[in-house]
Amino acid sequence: MVELKEIRVKLDQLTEVTISALKDRSRFKANDSIYIADAVTIKNRSGISFLEFALERLEVYHASLGRFNYPDQHPLFKRRLAKSPVNRVVPESGVADFGIVIKEELINFYRSIPAQLCEAGEDPTTYGQAASKDAEILELMNERITGVGLFVAQSKAQNNPELPKISQNPQLLRQSLRDSSREDLVILKARNTAAKYELSPNLIESVFRWLIEKTVDVEVAYIQNLWGLGKKS
Repeated sequence: MVELKEIRVKLDQLTEVTISALKDRSRFKANDSIYIADAVTIKNRSGISFLEFALERLEVYHASLGRFNYPDQHPLFKRRLAKSPVNRVVPESGVADFGIVIKEELINFYRSIPAQLCEAGEDPTTYGQAASKDAEILELMNERITGVGLFVAQSKAQNNPELPKISQNPQLLRQSLRDSSREDLVILKARNTAAKYELSPNLIESVFRWLIEKTVDVEVAYIQNLWGLGKKS
């Protein structure tokens, strides 16, 4: 059985790690070129940004270690990844994978953050470091939204027998899945951590409010799919 208490500990850890990674990203210039397709030349590749290339390569590496064999780990690029040569033991979770995709939404949202977080301008000598850190942050955000979000939804489905009855009503379902006191605590912790790392608490709050909304979107989609009432994303 999925325990919500344990999941919340992981969410708190992800909050700390994500904000720490954003602090690391703030040390480089905004480097807008790394988000524009073909603005940075990549040999034998076209129509892809340096960020997407970095994210793609990171997921290939993680797949080689067996990361995406685990039920709480989902690649942003929904493509066939090479099977890991490592024999990993994967625990049973009871959490279904309905193929919920957030890649485009997540990248589009994230692209506005470095301009608010970093010094404006370009520094081609740090393109690799900036794109690498961006890819790391995106994976952390994706893990929070999809990986952990699916487990949160499964836990709520196990503990609330009323959910099947309201799953056809997205608004009511969304309201039932939310915990305002828990959300307020997440935001408070995020703001305090931002202050500790000398980042703008308002910016970090806006980031985490968006992450919370997207996590609830995933929970709604999961519950609706669980009872065969929703459409797969």
